[in-house]
Amino acid sequence: MWPKLGSLKRGEYFKVSGRLMDARGQGPQKTCKVVVERLEPIAAAPLVFADFVNRRATFEGTADAGGILKSGAETAWLDGFAWPPEVEGKNVSVSGAIRRDEAGWRILRPRWKLVDLADQIGAEVLLDGTLWSLNGEWWFEYRGEKLYLTTTRGPVMALDGDHHGQWARVTGKLARQLRPSLSQISIKSDRDLVPCFVVRGARVEFAEQPFSWSDRFGWLYSTCYSVRDGVPELLAESSFRRNILGNETMSRLYLERNYKALCVILRNWTPKTAQVVAGRMDDEKLPQTLRLLYATLLARANDLRGKMFLINAVEARRSNIMLDALYCLGAFPTIAPDLKEIEVRVKWSERTLISIMLDRSAVGEEAQADFLGRSAASLSMADAAAIYSEIPAVLMEINTPAACGALIAYVEANPEKGAAIVRDICWSGATLPVEDLLKLEAVTQAEYARYGILVQLLRQKHRSAG
Repeated sequence: MWPKLGSLKRGEYFKVSGRLMDARGQGPQKTCKVVVERLEPIAAAPLVFADFVNRRATFEGTADAGGILKSGAETAWLDGFAWPPEVEGKNVSVSGAIRRDEAGWRILRPRWKLVDLADQIGAEVLLDGTLWSLNGEWWFEYRGEKLYLTTTRGPVMALDGDHHGQWARVTGKLARQLRPSLSQISIKSDRDLVPCFVVRGARVEFAEQPFSWSDRFGWLYSTCYSVRDGVPELLAESSFRRNILGNETMSRLYLERNYKALCVILRNWTPKTAQVVAGRMDDEKLPQTLRLLYATLLARANDLRGKMFLINAVEARRSNIMLDALYCLGAFPTIAPDLKEIEVRVKWSERTLISIMLDRSAVGEEAQADFLGRSAASLSMADAAAIYSEIPAVLMEINTPAACGALIAYVEANPEKGAAIVRDICWSGATLPVEDLLKLEAVTQAEYARYGILVQLLRQKHRSAG
C-alpha cells in the first residue's frame, strides 16, 4: 500500500516477495511492476570486489599512495602501476579485471580517469551522462552537475529534440566560465551569471538511436485499428499527453490519438469511403465525440454532410457536447493540411464562425466539462471558442474584413481572454488596417500581444509605432 511504500528509506535493503507483472507503462523502456505480497528488511549488502572476480568491471574510490585504489572498506593494487603524485588523494574511476592473490585484491590491465570535474579543468575529458533541454536551452548532466557543451568555434551546441533525455558520451576540453545559470532557465529571462563547467569543442557520441516523441511518451500497447468496409474505424481513446495545458477537450484528445488513421483515410479517399464515413457519423450507437470526429473528417474532405453536421451540432445549442463541437469546427483544416489531392477549404464556415465569436450568451447550465473536469457553464460561446478551439485561427485564415472584425470585436469586449488572439492575428499573414491595430492597442495589456501590434505598425511604417 502507498503509506508503506512512502515509509521506505532510500539506501535501505529489503527482501520482496510477490508477483512480477507488466506495468504497461509508456516510453521505450518496457516497465515492470511487483505486486508485493511480503516485504521484510534485511542487512545491507553493498557490492564488493568479490562480486566481480574474473570479470572486467569499473570501480570508484580514492587514489592511495603506492598504486592502491581504496573503494569503500576495501583496497586493491593496480597491477604494475603507480599514481602520478598530483592524483593521490583524489576520486578516481578504474576499469580492469579483478583478481585475488596472496597479497590481496589486484586489478589487472587497469585504465583510470579522474572523477571530479574540479580536478579536470583545462584537460581533455571523457564524460558519460545525459543530455537535457528546456525552452530551447541544452545542457549535459554529469553526476548531478549541469555543463555547457560548445562547438569548436564557441557557440553552445543545440541538438535535435529527440536527443532530450538520451545517454551520451562527451569528449572535449573542460573549462570553468561565467555563464547564465542553467538552473534559472524557466525562472527568469535575464539569468544570473554563475561559474559553470563547459566542455569546449565538445564531441557527442550516442550508444543508441534517438527516441522520437511517440517512442518516449507514447503507448507501449496502443489499441490496433480494425478495418470495416475497407475503412479504419476510429478509436474512442484519448492520446497520451505528457503535459495538460488546461484547454483540452475530449474531441481534441481523440483527434490526436486517431490522427494517423485520419490521414490514412484521407489519402485513400473515394466516394465509397465518403459513404462509409458518413454512415458512421450518423450512427447513433457510437459515442457523440466519435461521430463529431467523423464529421470533421468529412468536412476536411469538403463533403457537405460533414459540414452541416458540425454546424448543426453548434447551432442546436446542445451544451453537453458544445466544447467538443466547437473544437471540431475549428480543427478540420488541420488534418493533413499538405495533402494536395484534397484542397483545404474554409470559406464555407465563415458565417457560422463569425456568429460564434459574436455570441455573448452562456454555453448552458448543463455544459460539458473540459478534460480537467471544469464546467464551461459560465462561459459565453465566444469565450469557449477562444479557449477550447482553433476557430479564431480559421477566421484569420479566411481573412475577410468581416472575419477579422469579429475577432477585433471579441478582443475589445474581452481584452484579457483575447490577448492570445491579438498575438496570433498580428503574427499571421493577415495585415490589419491601422485603425484596427489602434483599437487593439488601446485595450491590450499583455506584453507579448503588444509586441505583435507593434510589429504590424512598424511593417506599415505608421507614425504611432514610435
